[in-house]
Amino acid sequence: MSGIKIASLTWNIGNNQADKACMDQLADEVTKDGYIPDIVIVSNQEAKTTIKLKRMSERLAKRLDYEGTSFQQLYEGHMSVNTKPKNIKNYVKPSETSLGILLNPRIADRVSIDYITPPGSVRDKESINKGGVYVVLRIKSESGKERRIGIIACHLDSNSQELRAKEVAKLMDEIGGEELDTVMFVGDHNERLDMEAVEEGSIHGKRCRLKGADEAGVSLEAQKALLDEFGPFSGDGVAHFTDRGFVAAKVSQFTHHEKRGVGETRIKHRRGVPDAGGLDGTILRTAKSIQDTVQAAQVIDVKDAKGQEASDHKAVLVRFEFNPEAADLDAHRAKHHREYLEEKYKLGAANDAVLSALAAADRYICHRASDAEGGRYILDGLLFDKSGLKATEAFVRWLKQHPKAEHSEVRQEALDYLFAKGESYKDCRPSKHHKHSRYAMLKSCGVLEQSVDEPKSCWSNLFQDSFMHMSSSERVAEVQGAEAQHEAARMTVPAVLAC
Repeated sequence: MSGIKIASLTWNIGNNQADKACMDQLADEVTKDGYIPDIVIVSNQEAKTTIKLKRMSERLAKRLDYEGTSFQQLYEGHMSVNTKPKNIKNYVKPSETSLGILLNPRIADRVSIDYITPPGSVRDKESINKGGVYVVLRIKSESGKERRIGIIACHLDSNSQELRAKEVAKLMDEIGGEELDTVMFVGDHNERLDMEAVEEGSIHGKRCRLKGADEAGVSLEAQKALLDEFGPFSGDGVAHFTDRGFVAAKVSQFTHHEKRGVGETRIKHRRGVPDAGGLDGTILRTAKSIQDTVQAAQVIDVKDAKGQEASDHKAVLVRFEFNPEAADLDAHRAKHHREYLEEKYKLGAANDAVLSALAAADRYICHRASDAEGGRYILDGLLFDKSGLKATEAFVRWLKQHPKAEHSEVRQEALDYLFAKGESYKDCRPSKHHKHSRYAMLKSCGVLEQSVDEPKSCWSNLFQDSFMHMSSSERVAEVQGAEAQHEAARMTVPAVLAC
């Protein structure tokens, strides 16, 4: 098996619960034309659970099977939201933004949840009910090649482009998106048609008429034309996605359309755009060979048991193949990671040794920031005053001051940083032995090796490093041994500092 078949399904259920008819229809769409996916990503917004608190991903898993065996739910995460606060029912039973990962049993042993970047969620502190739920998957090829995919089920802010950009940036930081092989935003991106899609002089009150509309409304042909010319991902696209290298699986019809009167569309002046467009779908950043497998997005008009539209949004299904052995994945990841580091740290031309160390330091900073947000390091922060982060920030300053430092110089500074030696780190504590420790990050990038004939790429895969697979006692022994050797070297050889 070369490519792993992935189907991503997103649906904003409009503060409703999907009934049995909806679930049957969606299961049929996922497996239409005999297509049997290996992984199904289920992203929901404004979704309500059943009386038994079952979410859509779990219900869908029972309707999908491979040779008589039902799909397995690998992961399910959610966060409660109230996007319609004027409706008292939403306080009694809140809606959710949720993410489910379903696996075909035939590849279940090749897909797992990443153990370094744990699943989590981001809630926008300004809009409160927007943000997303995320998980990082580790996928192995038949030969054992391991890749990581970050999946984000999002419901971005509906009124502000600025807030949407902040939410995307926060989600990318939390998930460690800049060092992943592939990242997906699956959900309601809340990007509507531009104002240029509105017929000149047609705005009155909170209504307008879209170009190409008639008394019957906007035909499918007219919808496609409007999306192609005035859609959010036409032209230069949406900056907070396109600037990061994301490509949208374009839809050919509206996924949301607030109709008003005869052939008219609602316009909310706070937004400044008509309330119609391809709001929902999958946006992907991956290697070109994988991007080329993305099929046309399928827009699904989901109907309930009464044959009526079950939501004011349509569901969107996107299929593609992910090949862990793809030859261009490494270069793809390296390009985006380098650009990210250079932009974030305002770094000029730096050599590979410095970039490798900076990548490891940034990896640690982002990991700790994410964990602090989730409360996993509260005691650690109280007891040790975030000493590891302070040391890392000092190490980053040194790297920025010495962009051309040789490998031996970077290695010595890195060891001082890890084991709290020297003036710069005198108030810090040594690195621990944990899988997510400073030591683990730097070791994976080859910075700690005595000499490097062929340096590891600074975009190396931390999660395949041997240190990550050692037992706790083995990791303790290695870190203690490295510290002892460094201390002995400091006692016998004068420090060599980079100019």
